[in-house]
Amino acid sequence: MHPENYEYSRLILHKFGYSDFIQNRGEGVYVPAEVVEQSPSTYFVHSKSIYQNVAATTLKEVTVSVLKRDPCNRDSATEKALEKIYHYLRSGEYTKADAIRDLCDASKYKLFGPQPSARLCEMYAGPDSALKAQNWESRMPGKTYLWTMDFHGGPTNCDMSMITKAGGAIHAEIDGICDFYGLCKDRLKVIKADNWKEFDPTERQRRDFQMAYEADPEFKRVDAFICHHPVANCELFLPFNRSIIIHATTRLEFGRHDEGIDWRLSSGYDRDVGKEKWKKWVRTIQKLALDTRNVIAANNAYDRDYIKYFTGVENVELLPSWCGDNVGTSFCQDGWESSVSQGWLPTRPEVVIVPYRSNLDRTRYKTSIRDPIDHPIIKELAAVPKAISNGTDVRMIRELYSDANPLRMLKHPAIIILPYQISTMQLIELYRLNIPTFCPSLSLLKRWCREHDLMWEVHYGWPENLMNVKDIPNPNGHALMDKYSKEWEEMFDHWIPKSDFYQLDHITYFDSWEHFHRQYKIMVQTGELEKINRQMTFTNAQLRDDLVEKWKVILQRVKRH
Repeated sequence: MHPENYEYSRLILHKFGYSDFIQNRGEGVYVPAEVVEQSPSTYFVHSKSIYQNVAATTLKEVTVSVLKRDPCNRDSATEKALEKIYHYLRSGEYTKADAIRDLCDASKYKLFGPQPSARLCEMYAGPDSALKAQNWESRMPGKTYLWTMDFHGGPTNCDMSMITKAGGAIHAEIDGICDFYGLCKDRLKVIKADNWKEFDPTERQRRDFQMAYEADPEFKRVDAFICHHPVANCELFLPFNRSIIIHATTRLEFGRHDEGIDWRLSSGYDRDVGKEKWKKWVRTIQKLALDTRNVIAANNAYDRDYIKYFTGVENVELLPSWCGDNVGTSFCQDGWESSVSQGWLPTRPEVVIVPYRSNLDRTRYKTSIRDPIDHPIIKELAAVPKAISNGTDVRMIRELYSDANPLRMLKHPAIIILPYQISTMQLIELYRLNIPTFCPSLSLLKRWCREHDLMWEVHYGWPENLMNVKDIPNPNGHALMDKYSKEWEEMFDHWIPKSDFYQLDHITYFDSWEHFHRQYKIMVQTGELEKINRQMTFTNAQLRDDLVEKWKVILQRVKRH
């Protein structure tokens, strides 16, 4: 019972009769099979827990028990400690007992607000407690423990709920884009990261990293290391004789031989050194693939086949990112505790062009050359006659919102993908929300790429084709490639159809902006958007179940304990 209801309940409980027919479980987590076993005469359970994710429910139970308050009763020091505990519960690293101990320890500091329950803290965190923290070897019993050090929190956040549902736990030390996901570096040694400044560690840093962790008790508990962004970070973990999970979300050369990225050139990148690092990295992938304890995978068809092309490794798995849980809301914001995704319910008229980042304001090596709204592609849209657009309001997301929160798109009738990459976390997040989606056809995208180099960021560099593949076009071509040449067209026709937005089901394609408007008008009139929403919902639900099963197989494969 919530503490706020204690006094009220004393006044009204005598008016109720009690039986096992209905049980009130409040917000507590329960297992239906256990209720049936323990109370065969119970037929109904009244509870909010099915609408809350397990981590939020556990945190609420802990906070009420230890602090006699709700976790979102704002005071900064307390909420910061609770947020950290919440993310460890969400990642599978913490049990309820761990959360209680951590909360009791945090309350020792002066800045911490409320006083905790002395009885519970003595029971769980006292010096003589039988429930005190376990050593690393005994922690997370039965779980497969994964550890990552990415430079973007999105890929790990997208995998997390699948990993925990499949029986795993994952600890993340993320630099770069991490705050929103609650996955920023916490106890990382040696690699200071510092906003991507150590994106490509030196040999000295690698040796120091090995020395710092070779006797580390947490690393002795780790079952496998997983890398997403960049996957080359896994080179740091090779000395520890653990399984390696390569789960690529972008190009294989990222972080090693990527001269097509402007900020890499300004951070000390050396082309000749990059060539040698590329050769070494390819050999490493080939060696990892020979050991069945390791997993080589990509979250999209393009990068799966890209790895095959450049390494000769055939057993590269397609392992889509889920990105359908814990998206669009931060700790203690509206909906943070929900286990049920918000539904598509359009209340605004605008069709929105996504993603937030469009690259329409820049070229590969020059930034801020124009306002995206002034790009020729957007001017093509503005030039559609009103008789054809029929009042349909199409806006870039940045015209309406100050950030990329995908949940806002649920208020809109449809979105339009204007791609700059073959796969991004934001596009996957939007797809999982079952929002009717439009996309330029291959022929239109080809024209835009020829005329405006729309997808220049697909190519992170031009690494050497070490496998000497002849029968498949090089996915990167070369830096000065003529976009009207047969060579470029063959490359485009072979590789770009492997992009997520051409592989996913239920996306509607258009050959021009006028064609979009004509299709959209008919689809609104015939209820086709609602039909697509239902189809996407079914497809995503199936994928979710399939991904949990795939992760179960992977976790069992890499498990040591």
